Amino acid sequence: VVNRIGDYDVIIAVLIASVVLLAVRRRWLETLILAGIAAAYYAEDAVRVVVARPTVATVVLPRHVYPDAHGFPSGHVFGEVLVYGLVFAYASRAIPSRQLVRVVRLACVIEIALGGPARMYIGAHWLSDVIGAALLASLYLLAAYRLDRLASHA
Repeated sequence: VVNRIGDYDVIIAVLIASVVLLAVRRRWLETLILAGIAAAYYAEDAVRVVVARPTVATVVLPRHVYPDAHGFPSGHVFGEVLVYGLVFAYASRAIPSRQLVRVVRLACVIEIALGGPARMYIGAHWLSDVIGAALLASLYLLAAYRLDRLASHA
């Protein structure tokens, strides 16, 4: 279930729904920050090109048991941390019900916490892929947080 929630089609659906909901509530900065995630994926692709690690040839296991050479950083984890991190941050601005905000935030925390281990469990990524993706996504989150703080003090 955790891997499915981290799949691109689910992440994109959550992203689009969040953008629409924030736009309907006229939260323009939050809408732009969430929409900017599309540009952040270019940074993730650039890192993947620069950090082309060699295939693990010494492991004598079937191909599907260990990650391939192009798994750094994990795109799934990158998307989970970005989208669910921002949904967590903006839930109270988009959802009027406090109870629903708590449920959404709990779901976001669970997905972020378990998404990386789930990708490693199925053999899709190494620990370094997960950590690298989370750190790269955190750069965008930190920039978004800073922009949000500057806008709220303006």
